[in-house]
Amino acid sequence: MVQHRHALPGGQEDTKIIGIFRTLAAAEGAIERLQDEPGFYRTLGAAQAAEVADGFRISKWPLHG
Repeated sequence: MVQHRHALPGGQEDTKIIGIFRTLAAAEGAIERLQDEPGFYRTLGAAQAAEVADGFRISKWPLHG
């Protein structure tokens, strides 16, 4: 799952769920497409970070079928 989190004035935050992707490459591609759009930006290393204050985050979950 790809999310984008941004701190707002007054201690609030804006979190957008970008989507759920089958592969890491697809998740990273979504970030590449959005990083230059208004309201989005990429925090250095955010794709690999477990938690980020601002920027993109990729969360991984194993799927069992």
